[in-house]
Amino acid sequence: LKVKYPQQKFHYYEVDLAETNAKKIMTIQKCEPLNSLITNVEVPRGGTELWSDGYHIVSQDLRDSGRVQEGLENHGLDPTIPTLIIAECVLVYINPGSVDELLQWSSSYFASSIFLNYDMINPDDAFGQMMLRNIEERGCNLLGLRGYPKLEDQRQRFVTQGYSQAFTYTMLQMYDSLLNAAEKQRIQQIEIFDEFEEWNMIQQHYAITIAYKLSENHANLLETVKY
Repeated sequence: LKVKYPQQKFHYYEVDLAETNAKKIMTIQKCEPLNSLITNVEVPRGGTELWSDGYHIVSQDLRDSGRVQEGLENHGLDPTIPTLIIAECVLVYINPGSVDELLQWSSSYFASSIFLNYDMINPDDAFGQMMLRNIEERGCNLLGLRGYPKLEDQRQRFVTQGYSQAFTYTMLQMYDSLLNAAEKQRIQQIEIFDEFEEWNMIQQHYAITIAYKLSENHANLLETVKY
């Protein structure tokens, strides 16, 4: 976004555990294309946080929304500014109770927000059980998957926790219905692929949820979002 819209003042806040953040920061510091995008950089707290103009790495545990809020505010976050929240295969690793608290906090804390969540679904059919075993054998416990296993569960959880509206699609629905022919052709040209039966099954076990809660001042914000 910073490269594509250089005149816009975006503020990006990335929240993760301290150990993971330390690795991210080291990667940024060693990678010139990334390092060149941020200015006035400070790396406090033993290299586990990063402060800069417009980009912040915050070390907090998402299971404690109070500490998350404290960490974001220490980095200068303004909750009155419209905010896009992105979680990519994150919530599925957290117990459902903590996720509910996080969603309830985010829906009430930000004046206007859109939450984009990408997660696994459908653990109970044959393919889902195999996927679950493969992931858990690697030592990754999907604590949140059983709590919200179906597509409708994913949508309803956001509405229940305070978001005005939510829409959920499997990745297969996204590909079949929401991508135009030109974009599909571009994707297919990236790599020759013919295992569509397995690919379709995989895409039916991942979902994207788009939830929003907007103030009156930002009621038209959705009109600027393409999905």
